[in-house]
Amino acid sequence: MSMSKDKIQEFQIGRWSDNKKEAQNRKWYAIQRFDLLIISISGAIIYSSLEVIKYCSINEIILDKYIVKFCLVFSVLTIIINFISQIFGYMSNSKDEIYNNMKYREALGENINSFDFEHTDSWVQHYNYWVDIYNVVSCITLSVSLVFTCFLFKDIL
Repeated sequence: MSMSKDKIQEFQIGRWSDNKKEAQNRKWYAIQRFDLLIISISGAIIYSSLEVIKYCSINEIILDKYIVKFCLVFSVLTIIINFISQIFGYMSNSKDEIYNNMKYREALGENINSFDFEHTDSWVQHYNYWVDIYNVVSCITLSVSLVFTCFLFKDIL
């Protein structure tokens, strides 16, 4: 049992229409993903580091200022790196949306330049690569910040 050419084309149009919608959803999701957790934890580390400084100055506890500085620097660095990752994620999803829109139009019978397909797809891959790199670096800097925070609290407890 074989499907007619029209049925196959209709199936492809439906599939690319769904992919187009999914790409749009991913574009908005990139802003609201796991990055919020990383930013929240980094913000909490910044706040707790500043509170430890205040507590130590009130109670005249000698504190290793380098540990506090490392906590603060790595937490701020984590937030900055995370924002850069979000920017690349948004750009990747935008290009993916364009790519899926071209595939959808092609399935409808429009003539699309193959260079545009390849060019757009290569940008998606390029941006995804940098999203992955920045996400890993963001997690590493958050981990380092958490380790320094543990040392910070060890000194005052």
